[in-house]
Amino acid sequence: MLLTTLKVAWRALLRRKGTTALNVAGLALGLAGALLIALWVQHERAYDRFHTKSDRIYRVVVDYITDGRVAENGFTQGVLAPTLEADYPEVIEAVRLTSTGNVLRVGDRQFEEGDLAYADADVFAVFDVPFLHGDPATALTEPFTIVLTEEMALKYFDRTDVVGETMDTNDGVSLTVSGVAEAAPETSSIQADGLVSIITLEQNGPDWMWGNWYATNFQTYILLQEGVTQAAMEAKMVEMFDRYARADGAEFGASLVFLMEPLETMYLTSKRDGVPHGSLANVYLFSVIALFLVLIACINFANLSTARSLERAKEVGVRKTVGGTRASLAVQFLAEAIMLTTASMVLALLLVQAVLPAFERLTEKSLSLSTLGLPTWGLVLLLASIAIAVGVLAGAYPAFVLARFRPAAVLKGTFRTSPRGAALRRGLVVLQFAISIALIAATALVFRQLDYMQARDLGFAANTEEGRLLEVPFGGDEQVLAQYDALKAQLVALPGVAAATGSQTLPGYGSPSAGGIVEGPDGTAQNVSVDLYMVDFDFLDVMDLDVVAGRGFDPAFSTDSTSSYLLNETAAREYGYADVADAVGKDAGFWGRGGTIIGIVEDFHPYGLRSEIPTLGMRIENRITRYTLRLKTDDLPATIASIEDLWQTTVPHRPFSYYFVDETFDEQYRAETRFGQVFGVFAALAIFIACLGLFGLASFTAAQRTKEIGVRKVLGASVPGLVTLLTKDFVVLVAVGFAVAVPVVWYGMSEWLADFAYRTNVGVVVFLVAGGLALGVALLTVMSQSLRAATADPIKALRYE
Repeated sequence: MLLTTLKVAWRALLRRKGTTALNVAGLALGLAGALLIALWVQHERAYDRFHTKSDRIYRVVVDYITDGRVAENGFTQGVLAPTLEADYPEVIEAVRLTSTGNVLRVGDRQFEEGDLAYADADVFAVFDVPFLHGDPATALTEPFTIVLTEEMALKYFDRTDVVGETMDTNDGVSLTVSGVAEAAPETSSIQADGLVSIITLEQNGPDWMWGNWYATNFQTYILLQEGVTQAAMEAKMVEMFDRYARADGAEFGASLVFLMEPLETMYLTSKRDGVPHGSLANVYLFSVIALFLVLIACINFANLSTARSLERAKEVGVRKTVGGTRASLAVQFLAEAIMLTTASMVLALLLVQAVLPAFERLTEKSLSLSTLGLPTWGLVLLLASIAIAVGVLAGAYPAFVLARFRPAAVLKGTFRTSPRGAALRRGLVVLQFAISIALIAATALVFRQLDYMQARDLGFAANTEEGRLLEVPFGGDEQVLAQYDALKAQLVALPGVAAATGSQTLPGYGSPSAGGIVEGPDGTAQNVSVDLYMVDFDFLDVMDLDVVAGRGFDPAFSTDSTSSYLLNETAAREYGYADVADAVGKDAGFWGRGGTIIGIVEDFHPYGLRSEIPTLGMRIENRITRYTLRLKTDDLPATIASIEDLWQTTVPHRPFSYYFVDETFDEQYRAETRFGQVFGVFAALAIFIACLGLFGLASFTAAQRTKEIGVRKVLGASVPGLVTLLTKDFVVLVAVGFAVAVPVVWYGMSEWLADFAYRTNVGVVVFLVAGGLALGVALLTVMSQSLRAATADPIKALRYE
C-alpha cells in the first residue's frame, strides 16, 4: 500500500514538472535560508554553555550610586572574591580575572602581547579548560607562573611540552610556564593567550587594589552550590555591602549594589564592559526571518497546489467513483507533499554546504552543521522530521481541499473552485508581500542607521584632510617613559608627522571611572564620578577638541600638572551648571587629587553613537601609556616606516605596534554592518521565493482566463488593456500587504533603534520605497506571464478546452 502511494505520488509530481520545479526551488531556498540562520542563532546561543557547570556560574557586577546617579560597571573589587568565598557557603569558588598586556621575551623572540590576564588559582575549577601539559589544580598556585595556549607555546618555543621553561617581561619579571592548555573556543566570553597567577600581581601591584571597596579592577565570577538562586545570592550581597563597605561609602557619598549575570546568557544580554556582546534582539529577529522564509515557501506550495485544483479535479472524481475515500486521497496528496519537501531538504543541504564558506565570511563566525550540537544520527532525524513537518504544514490544506471534491460535479463538468479558496489564496499572497515589504523596509532602516552613525561628526578629528590619528601603545613602559619628551620631539620632527601627544586612553577605548567631588552651583560639595582622561599638554590640540569656556592645559601654569581639571559640557550640566562657563573656577578632585576646574571642553563621542556622551574629566598625568600622532596623509606607508625605524633605534626593547583611531570606530560599527548585510541577503531571498510563487500563480491565472482573453482580443481589446486586466488584482494584493506591513515594521524597528543613543528617524520615505520596490518586483513577475497570454494567438485561445 505504501509503495503504491509513493509510486502514484512520484508519477503525479512528474506530470506537473513546472509546478514541481517551482515548489522544490521555493522550498529548497526557504529551508536553506532557515538552516543557515539556525546555524548562526545556535552559534550565538552557545556562548559559554560548553562549561559543564555553566548553569551555576555567574559574573558579579556592581552599580555605583552617587547622589541618585547610577554608574553601571562590569568590573569589581579585588576584595570581593575572597570575601564571598570566605563568608558565604553558597559560593563554592570565587575567581578574579583582570586583563593586562606586556612584552614577552624568549631568547631573540619578543612580542607585545595584549591578550594576557591575571587569574586566581581556582579559575580552572570553575571553567573547563583542557590542559595539554601541566596540572590545572596547581598551575597558578605559585607566584610568577603562567599558563600558555598551545598557539603561544608554539610561537615562542616551537613545541608545546614547555612546562618549566621561563619567559621574561619588560617589567624585569621572569615567568615560569606551569601549563599549556587548548585555546578557548570562539564561543567563549573569556579569551586570553596566557593566564598569569594573580598572586604575582598581589606581590607587585599597589595595596589599594586588594582592600578598597571602591576600586574596581577585576572581573569576578562565582560558582554557586546547586539549588542556590540568583535572587537569594544577590540578597546576601546586600548584607555584605552593609557589613563591609557602607562606612567607606559614606566617605565617598556613594553606595554599591551588587548584581549577578548568568554566564549562559551574559553574551546576549549584558551591556556592561569587560566581555564581548551579542544581541538577543538580533537572535529573535533572525529567528523570525527563518520562520518567514519557511512560511513563504509553504504559502507558495499551498497556493500553487490549490490553484491547480481544477487540473486534478477529474482525477479526484474518477478515484472517488472507483471507491477512493476522502482519507485515502488526503494521504495520497500528503505523500506527494512530503516527497516534495524531502527532495527540497536534500537540495537545501547541498545549497547550505555550497554557500556556507561565503556565509562564514559574511558573519565572521565559524559555522558548520555540527554547530547544532547533534550527533550524525540526531541531525539526520532532525532534518527528516523538519521535512515531514513542512510537508504536512504545506500540504495539509491542499490535500483536504482536493479530497473534498464531489465526484458527480467534477465528472459532469459543473465543478468550480470555491470562492473561499480563492479568497484564501489572495490572503496568502497578501501575507507574502507584507513579509517582503517588512523585510525591505527593515533592511533599509538598518543601513540608514549605519550611514547615520558613520556620517555623524564624533566631535574630534580622527581622520581629516589635515591628517589621520595613529596610536602607538607602549603600556607605560618605564624605559619609554624615561625618554618620553625626547622621543616625542623626535617623532614630531619626522617629515610625515604633524603633531604628537600622549595619554592613558583614547576615544574608542574604555576609560577609568573616577569617583570624586565637584563644587556645586550653591557652593556645596557633591559626590560624582567621571570618565577620567589622563593626558599630556598637547592632547586637546592633536585631538582637535575645542574649549568652550575657560582655558585648556598650558605648561606655563605650574599648577596645571598638579591640580587642574577640565570637564566636558555634559559633566558641567550634570553637576548643575545650566551655563557651563559658571563651572570654571570651581573646586574639583578625583582619586585623591584636589584641584580646580580651569575649562570646559566641547562634548565629543568617545564611545561612538550607541552610548550617550558620558560625564568626562581630564587632567595632566605623567604615567602615559601611548603616543597619538597626527600623520599627514601624503605618504602614510613611508611615514609609518620612518616611525618604526626611529622606534627600533630609540627603544629597541619594545616591539613597535600601531593602530589608526578611526579604524577603532569602524570596528565598532562592523557588527551593524554585518547585521545589515545578512539581513539584506535573507530579505532578498524571501522576496525571490515569494516571486517564484507569484510567477506560478500568475501563470495559472492567465491559463484559467485563456478563453476570456481570446474573446476580448477578437472584440478588439488591446494588449496593454489585457495586461492591465490580468495584473490589477495583484497590485491590489500588494497594496493590502503594504498596509499590513507598515505598522508592524514601524513598531519593530522603533524598538530596534531604541538601542542606539543617537539614531535616525523611522520616516515614511523608507516605507514608500519598500512598497514601491515590492510593487515593481510583483509587476515584473506577473506582467511577464500576462504579456505572454495577451499576445497569444486568439484562435488558439478560443480552441482552449
